[in-house]
Amino acid sequence: MALPYELRQEFLKGNVVLFVGAGFVKNYLSGMPLWQDLLRQVFSALSGDTNEIFKYCDAVYDQSQNRIVHPAEYLRLAQQFELARERANRDTHAGDQERVPSIHELIQRALMETYNPEIAKHLVKGSHLMAAKRLPLPIWVTTNFDTFLEDTFFEEGINTGTDIVLSRPIRNVDFAAASGGGRTLLKIHGSVSNPEPEQSIVITEEDYHRFLRSDRYIINKLYTLFCERTVVFLGYSLSDPNIQFIYHEVLFDQKAGGSPGDSHSFSQIRPSFFVTRGAIPPEQKAYYKHKRIHYIENFSIEKYFEELGSTFKTFEQGRVDITARIRADIGTYRIWYDSITWDIDPAALSMEDEQKVDSLAQMLDLVELHEAVYQASGSAATMEEFEPGKLNLVVRGILRVAEHWCDDFLRRGRTDLLEMLLSFLQFKQRVRKSNVLHSLLNTIARWLQSFPQLPDIDRFVQRYCTLVQKYDVAYNDWGDYSFCLEHYVGATRLFVHMSKPTQRRVIEGLYRQLSMCGRNIGDSWYTTNRVYQIWPQFNAVAWPLLQTEIRKYGTGYKNQAMLDHLRPDADCAGFLPRE
Repeated sequence: MALPYELRQEFLKGNVVLFVGAGFVKNYLSGMPLWQDLLRQVFSALSGDTNEIFKYCDAVYDQSQNRIVHPAEYLRLAQQFELARERANRDTHAGDQERVPSIHELIQRALMETYNPEIAKHLVKGSHLMAAKRLPLPIWVTTNFDTFLEDTFFEEGINTGTDIVLSRPIRNVDFAAASGGGRTLLKIHGSVSNPEPEQSIVITEEDYHRFLRSDRYIINKLYTLFCERTVVFLGYSLSDPNIQFIYHEVLFDQKAGGSPGDSHSFSQIRPSFFVTRGAIPPEQKAYYKHKRIHYIENFSIEKYFEELGSTFKTFEQGRVDITARIRADIGTYRIWYDSITWDIDPAALSMEDEQKVDSLAQMLDLVELHEAVYQASGSAATMEEFEPGKLNLVVRGILRVAEHWCDDFLRRGRTDLLEMLLSFLQFKQRVRKSNVLHSLLNTIARWLQSFPQLPDIDRFVQRYCTLVQKYDVAYNDWGDYSFCLEHYVGATRLFVHMSKPTQRRVIEGLYRQLSMCGRNIGDSWYTTNRVYQIWPQFNAVAWPLLQTEIRKYGTGYKNQAMLDHLRPDADCAGFLPRE
């Protein structure tokens, strides 16, 4: 099974952040302890008994009836140890016995005694992890305290000064772009390499709350990564307290800006991916999907890096240069070029759903070739395999296929192709203003209004609105006012699915279009006349926000005309009529 389309595309653009947990190191060094192992070792410092920890936690057993420590108790137990060792140290008479060190010192000692960097280097030699050093993976985040990544994946970059490692405590450093154009490793919970572990390592409840309260620089940077990039979790369990504290802190903070009472979509945050070795029950997948976490099932960590390497190998000859990418698999693209016509019946292309996903991705490459190379440059045939006039007709046929397939997917609640088309527009729309761009934006607007029950409808609406706003900024001229006006008016019918900030941005764009209308400004007549046709689609729910936006700029003639004639109970035909 291949990696999800969106993840592959984000990876190729260098937009993936790897979030690495204890299981990541355990995958390569089987002798490395996990949380439960470390806590049991730490508690034994109180009495010498390796089962000392069970005096402090609930009785929980695994399938073999072995007693274990539940992950939900890790932070509380770490805090309880600190209280217990403080009591033990208070009760210790001077000279009777050694005082019990802090949990931070014990963790540092345990990891340094267990871990051998030379063994680590030997075990990862020839692995897909090490091969991934050539891949576009610029930002790594870890909650691990050990130095495994520094000694293996990052060693060469650290030695040459191209890669940097930032370990808590961190203050005012922009880790989003490493010096020298290399990679950045952010160790948000500290490192055993810090000579003052109590100032660095985050492990108790008190540490976590202090981290969330005091390390706002790190938290704010994490917000940025989760909102602007695609995060992939490797070596974690979703019951891991690291995930519970960090991801949910970001998640719910971002949701606070969403629609009140919306429990189904965290629309302000980008989707994250969670790599797991096994299959996941549907109920668990559904629960985490609404939190924007998607599972990549039946994937080992090594297989994940192998797939990234394979994906990159396919595209590295011309990821930016679409011509080079098509040449790498010219036979496949020729099949679509020869079989698709402007009046094709999409139903005649019989194939399974997953084939449609991969096939449409290839078809969109031909669209990009047409838009970015042939049409944008106005050149003759750039590739002898594709004649410009025929390619133009092929692109029209591809749009028919995309609309038909996506219609079918959306009726069945599948959003794969909608996601693909939104991503295509998001990253390719700067190529040129074209009929392709107009057609896809119009079709997406129709889909969003026709399928309000779609999973994640809030996020799709937000992405669509962002595209309209980007178009407005990049391309809006006299000939486009009515296009943008129509989309902003249509977007008000999706208000129930928007966050408050998105609603405001839509209204700002709508007011900007209206303010450009006029009676004596040449082509703007066309825009003003179009208002009369478009305005009946305006959603009255959005009027209070629009009214506020209008009043913000005063009550001049044009603004007053908006207030008088565009309100829900008025006749819009009275807005700036021809004299």
